[in-house]
Amino acid sequence: MTPRYAFIGGLHRSGTSLVTRCLAEHSAVTSFAHTGVWEDEGQHLQDVLLPARLMGGPGRFARHPSARCETVSDERAQWLRASLLAAWGPLWRADAEVRVAKSPPNLLRGRLLAQLFPESVLIVVRRHPLAVSLATRAMARRFRSFGLVDLVEHWVIAHETLADQAASLPNLRFVEHGTLVSGGHATLDPVFTSLGLTRKSSTIVLTDTDAKYRAEFGELRSSLGAKDPLWAGLADLSARVERLGYNLRGFERESNPTGPPFPVR
Repeated sequence: MTPRYAFIGGLHRSGTSLVTRCLAEHSAVTSFAHTGVWEDEGQHLQDVLLPARLMGGPGRFARHPSARCETVSDERAQWLRASLLAAWGPLWRADAEVRVAKSPPNLLRGRLLAQLFPESVLIVVRRHPLAVSLATRAMARRFRSFGLVDLVEHWVIAHETLADQAASLPNLRFVEHGTLVSGGHATLDPVFTSLGLTRKSSTIVLTDTDAKYRAEFGELRSSLGAKDPLWAGLADLSARVERLGYNLRGFERESNPTGPPFPVR
């Protein structure tokens, strides 16, 4: 049996862990578990690709020059694949049909991962930029000083970079966090199909975790004056966000995508 690979990527707090758990419930799927590293992410279980923490960490890594991984020479590709399999292979179940490796930087490593693992699927999990930004600030004390505009801009930079790469990523699949939690596990059917599997019933509970961030943003809007620099900064990003399928206006009422993930050319 030749295993297939699923690389899950998306900004921190986008829902990559949720999607990984949903996939890993399938008996034919194996993912990293009980490894002792943060969120059992593959980026922390190897030493040949830079982890997000060395590129600025959550809310910043997509700005780093090394975040965008392009293809490499055939010789280096063979070495990278062998190195990753040596690190990850023992942590996957040997009899599984699909091997899953989840890490936020996979979002921007599609071209390289497709070169190293032609039999792979890249699954990108997206979530409303304001939900991602507010959730990132809530992760730990050290993130509370991050500016909301800077975090939304980081979201935009990451997804614009992905949009530039998309045409060369034939095995790219999207999962929208808001659509998943509102539409249920059936919204993952296309992902399972792309992996050659049929989804089975799931025990994972899906909840609208965006609700608290919509409420938090509503309180913020009420507490700040109309001329606060925050609103001007978000207004400057609004058109770029809309081209990527989301709307900054009306977030308090709706956080699901409003359009396709890429600009219509």
